[in-house]
Amino acid sequence: MPRRTLILAIAAVLTYAGGYVAFRQTQTRTWIRDQQKYVIYPANLPGKALYYAWRPLALIDQAATGRNSRIGNHLRLQIGGPKTHT
Repeated sequence: MPRRTLILAIAAVLTYAGGYVAFRQTQTRTWIRDQQKYVIYPANLPGKALYYAWRPLALIDQAATGRNSRIGNHLRLQIGGPKTHT
């Protein structure tokens, strides 16, 4: 394998993993109901695409840390009720 191809492949893998780690750090919320931490992906099209693109890393993360992930926010307990995230 040419050196240039190897460097590009390593850069792609580092960008993929680094993107997930950065997203995970900024989008983690604790759900008050079960006190579990979740990585919350936006419910729009880019959020769903990221969810499926990063799913392999999210499964590894869940096995290692117990942090789940989901698309869209948790619903409030009732309208006007307490927030379900902290």
